[in-house]
Amino acid sequence: MPDFNKPIPAYLTVKKNIVQLILLTAAFSLAFINIYEPFGVNVWFKITRWQLLIYSSLITLTGVLIVVISRIIMYYRCRNNRINYWSYFLWVLAEVFFMALFYSVYIKYFLHDQRSLPDLVKLTIQNTALLLLLPYSVLWLYFSWKEKSLS
Repeated sequence: MPDFNKPIPAYLTVKKNIVQLILLTAAFSLAFINIYEPFGVNVWFKITRWQLLIYSSLITLTGVLIVVISRIIMYYRCRNNRINYWSYFLWVLAEVFFMALFYSVYIKYFLHDQRSLPDLVKLTIQNTALLLLLPYSVLWLYFSWKEKSLS
């Protein structure tokens, strides 16, 4: 069993890798929202695919701003002292939660969804976890592979 109190690998907090993570996450989120339509956007409005692409791009960019802010804070915090696996895991869960909360509030109060806020939070946590954890996992594997191939 791995030691979760060990510091995370340095490649997870390198500025170049953080930028790649943010860009891939944004691209994946945009594709995911437009293909899978996870938040029921096709129910809210009768819009064309092009309109969906424009609206989802704006929403995705706003949601990814949470990841940008989070990763900037992580970058500066890790310059002084590295974080361990537990802290990193909790950090990622916090990103999922706050992005889901943002989407829930947006859906409830700006798009006037009739579902209860707790129901929306539950739904958006599931979808946001998919939006973030899939690209995070793929990039973690890629960064690890890249680090090992350089050694």
